[in-house]
Amino acid sequence: MLVDSHAHLDIRDFNQDRSEVIERAVSGGLTHIITIGIDLDSSRKALELAGVYDFIHAAVGYHPHDADACTSQALDSLAQIASDQKVVAWGEIGLDFYRLYSPRDAQLRAFQQQLEIANDLNLPIIIHDRDAHDDVFKILKKMGKGERKGVIHCFSGDRDLAAAFIKIGYYISIPGTVTYKKAWKIKGAFHDQLYYLLYSF
Repeated sequence: MLVDSHAHLDIRDFNQDRSEVIERAVSGGLTHIITIGIDLDSSRKALELAGVYDFIHAAVGYHPHDADACTSQALDSLAQIASDQKVVAWGEIGLDFYRLYSPRDAQLRAFQQQLEIANDLNLPIIIHDRDAHDDVFKILKKMGKGERKGVIHCFSGDRDLAAAFIKIGYYISIPGTVTYKKAWKIKGAFHDQLYYLLYSF
C-alpha cells in the first residue's frame, strides 16, 4: 500500500488538470491520498474532493500563514466539517517564524486552539514547523505523550529533535528537502530513522 499523506489537491495550480493528476497518481501505484486544508475554504474543498474519490481523504485546519484569519467562527465551522468520516486528521497547522505572514502571537493562538479541538475530536494532527522548533516542541510536549498523535511535516531539525518528537508520539516527515546540499542535519535524522525502522522489528 502506497499512501500520499500530504497533498494539496485543491490549489489553483491543479485547476486545469486536477483529474488527470489524480489519475496519474493512481496509475503510478498510489492507493490513498490525504489532501490537506490550509484555511476554511481550502478545507471545504479538500472534503469535497474526498467525497468524489473513494481513495482520497481530507484534513482540515488553518496553516500558520493564515493564522490572522483563524477566528472562533471559522474554527467552529472546521469542527463541524471535521465530523465527516472522510476527514482523517486536523492540519496543516503549526508555526512558521521564517515567513511571518501572520504575527507570532496570532500563530501561537491559532495553533493552540486547533490542538485543543483536534484533541477533543480525537484526530491526529499535521504540523508545519519552520524556524519554530523550540516553541512547537514545548507546546506539543504539554499536550502529553501518546501513540500516533500526528506527523511533523517537512521536518527540518536535527536527529535529537527528531528523537524527541518520536518519543512523545509523532511521526517525522522528511520529503524532497533531504536532497538539498545543505540538508546535512535532515540527512542525519533520516539515517537514524531508517536504522530504527530496519532494526526495530
